[in-house]
Amino acid sequence: MGRGTQTVLATSGMAAPGGGTYGDFGTFNLPNTATDFTDYNAVQLNNSGKVSFLAFVNGAPDSATAIVVTGSAGATLTSIARNGQAAAAGGTGPA
Repeated sequence: MGRGTQTVLATSGMAAPGGGTYGDFGTFNLPNTATDFTDYNAVQLNNSGKVSFLAFVNGAPDSATAIVVTGSAGATLTSIARNGQAAAAGGTGPA
């Protein structure tokens, strides 16, 4: 199988969905969860070319410091979760 085209979707300092700018990307340690995910791979890619990733953000108007983003090359990236945001079932994520 051949390799596909690589496209940069987000870099540190670029505007993040919902405001602020992207900070760090990479591996995150998520302690104190129901399942202790240590060294969680923050970028996921499916067979359709859609990516999701976890990133730290700086200067977000809602004071979020971490977001989960999804999208694909040529499309607008969308924030699907932000720390401190109300969850669909009630409550909020860690602030």
